[in-house]
Amino acid sequence: MTSDVKLLFALIFAGCTSPSVVTPVCPQTTELPGTYVCSGECVVTTDGTPSVRQVTGETNVISRYPGASSEIYQVVIDGGGGFHELEIGPLSKNELRTATAKVSDGLYPVLEEYVFTEDGQCRATGFTKLVRNPTEDAFKACRITCSKSSGTNASP
Repeated sequence: MTSDVKLLFALIFAGCTSPSVVTPVCPQTTELPGTYVCSGECVVTTDGTPSVRQVTGETNVISRYPGASSEIYQVVIDGGGGFHELEIGPLSKNELRTATAKVSDGLYPVLEEYVFTEDGQCRATGFTKLVRNPTEDAFKACRITCSKSSGTNASP
């Protein structure tokens, strides 16, 4: 066996036998309610032509859905150009999965997933929002990142 092969085996076995550092996983994100400031981009079809659009200055306000006793939330979204939207959906672990209840541009159906980031105590600090509308005429796909700006555990 050559010295290079011996070194390779030594590195492989050393990696397999040394203790690994595991990042703790939160069983469920907590303290979602608050205001989040967002930016990102979307691919949107307008008049049959898809194009990339930048998303800046969007705010998302998350609150428990009125009267809900379980983890069902609503998200009120305000964006540029007078865009307004209401999303409603349940929380499962670190993902809030919503459907559009109202939207100012009339482009239905929109499904959104909010994948939360957390601090060391599992409290929401932000999220990545994945937006999908698979219809041919109103196609939309977005990736938007948001940081908590107010509410419980807001970033300074």
